[in-house]
Amino acid sequence: MGNFNIDIEILRDAINKFGAESQVKMAIGEIGELLTMFGREEQGRANSDEWVSEIADVLIMVTQLGMMYGQEKVQKTIDFKLERLRVKLNKPNDQD
Repeated sequence: MGNFNIDIEILRDAINKFGAESQVKMAIGEIGELLTMFGREEQGRANSDEWVSEIADVLIMVTQLGMMYGQEKVQKTIDFKLERLRVKLNKPNDQD
């Protein structure tokens, strides 16, 4: 799995039309729905289509959040965190 093809222009238009504050609230709602899926999974009431739908919603909203809070800064932080993970993965298990 790699990058997802998300149309940034549509996301920019949504931020411009609905406003950043509204999109942050929408992100909170979508993240909440994804969290609910974990409970449904525990109860055996979640199916893969529901998971896919909620994951897609969160990816769209998180991409918008990244745009609003500074895409370059977010990317630098992602790079840093992935490098830190790479280092951890290359350590023997007894050196955590």
